[in-house]
Amino acid sequence: GFMLEFDGQQIGSFKSVSGLKVTSEKIEIPMTIAGKQVTVKTMGNMKFEDITLERVYDGTSTLYSWFDNLTKNFDAMKDKKTGAIYTIDRAGKETMRWNLEGAFPCEYDGPDLGADKNEVATEKLVISIDRVEKIS
Repeated sequence: GFMLEFDGQQIGSFKSVSGLKVTSEKIEIPMTIAGKQVTVKTMGNMKFEDITLERVYDGTSTLYSWFDNLTKNFDAMKDKKTGAIYTIDRAGKETMRWNLEGAFPCEYDGPDLGADKNEVATEKLVISIDRVEKIS
């Protein structure tokens, strides 16, 4: 699975991660070069998508409690976190790492509950970030 940590503390293991996406704003600048009108393109601001992590619901309130504690009285200037999403192989060696900067949880989606459901219950966590960097 995929591990999530913030400020050196392991938050949990997840079965899927989506949203590790970075895009650059495209800026078009009209110019006149040698008497001809042309459009020169350049890169603008970088945009980092929200990251969604999903895991099998373990029957505890651990993930929700962590989310709830961080989001109460949140101050964007001092409460954003440094974190990472990484994988480890069977030998315990890290095989992939994405470092997160300016991160905070912005959504928790608890398990769908129903007496007639035969599906495995899952919970989702959405993390908003200022920056992501693939390390390995």
